Amino acid sequence: MTDTEQLIKSLSVERGTARRATIPSRILWQWLLVSVASVVVMLAIFGLRDDLREKLADGFFVAEILTLSAITISMAFAAAIYSFPDLYQRKYSLLIQPIALSSFAISLVFASMGGSNAPAPAHDFICLFCITLFSMFPAVWMFVLLRKQATTHQKIAGCTALLAACSIGALTLRLSEKTDSIEHLILWHYLPMLGYALIGAWLGKKFLKW
Repeated sequence: MTDTEQLIKSLSVERGTARRATIPSRILWQWLLVSVASVVVMLAIFGLRDDLREKLADGFFVAEILTLSAITISMAFAAAIYSFPDLYQRKYSLLIQPIALSSFAISLVFASMGGSNAPAPAHDFICLFCITLFSMFPAVWMFVLLRKQATTHQKIAGCTALLAACSIGALTLRLSEKTDSIEHLILWHYLPMLGYALIGAWLGKKFLKW
């Protein structure tokens, strides 16, 4: 037996059977099930907005909710894809992200132009605090799932993971808070998500190493 063969044999004995990575779709569903449960709990505590039935008849509001949901799902799936060194050979799946983001931006533009705007509320930072609170558990759960993988794309995986969590946090607040000012929503709900994305990149570099 050569030295190389002996080395391979010793490594296989020491390391044992390698654990198979979780496929992206399973990561997505594991994250969604727990995160949606978290949303239900938060809405049970803080309550739904009292005009939700009326708002569901507003096409602009429905478009915003649907496209924000699309961002949540696409970012979570992207984080799962980025948890594989070879992107699970599904690089084309990452095209869903810019489509979802563009659709969401367009929905806000049309809502603003359509006259569905409303006066800005008196509070500002409270919204940012609530989104952070609502996003915390989904963010931690996603990092727990990704930590079990073997990503070589730590920064972008962390970035998309936190964007997914922040999106579901923003969605929760949108269903709970009776605020429809487009300027307020953009400034205090959605733009801060870009800052969280940078934090996610830093967290990914720090905690998704292997």
